[in-house]
Amino acid sequence: MLESSRQRLILGGCLNRNHDGWELFLDDYLPNLFHVVCDVESRNGFHLNQLQLNKEELLAGVITRFIENDFFLLRNFRGESSLDTFIVVTARRTAIELCQLIRSRKIIDRDQDNPVEPVSGAGNCSADEVETMLENLKPFEREAVRLHYLEGCSLSEVAKQLKISESNLNSLIARAREKIQRTR
Repeated sequence: MLESSRQRLILGGCLNRNHDGWELFLDDYLPNLFHVVCDVESRNGFHLNQLQLNKEELLAGVITRFIENDFFLLRNFRGESSLDTFIVVTARRTAIELCQLIRSRKIIDRDQDNPVEPVSGAGNCSADEVETMLENLKPFEREAVRLHYLEGCSLSEVAKQLKISESNLNSLIARAREKIQRTR
């Protein structure tokens, strides 16, 4: 629902490609969008510096998504919530999606602060293929691989969480990688 004439002006201006509408959108929603980006980083465990991304770049990605395809995201507004809520929820989903996309393309090893190769090229696989590879692992191995390669946890963090030594974790991950390589 559009609660004010200003919201109607913003939405109509953007959808009609009126420059003033876009400026009003940014004036009203840019601080909220920045807050969403900060919130996504802190609450969802995305470490933007490890994704080689900063908040401003993620914010630019979110804003770009609002503009893309002739304001497709804003055209999806159906008035079932307030425009403010719609924009914040859409921005949050978009920021999470962008972080997941970046993380899936580049698995980060926080211990070295350098990108590492995905497990057996898993970065080039679909989610279903990765799921199939993980199914062939024992539950403990699966959890270690998931935490380290998919969630981006450091080896020390994974070892602490699984309550094993780092040397045992290294062996466990090496065995898991061998199993994954055999299933490919």
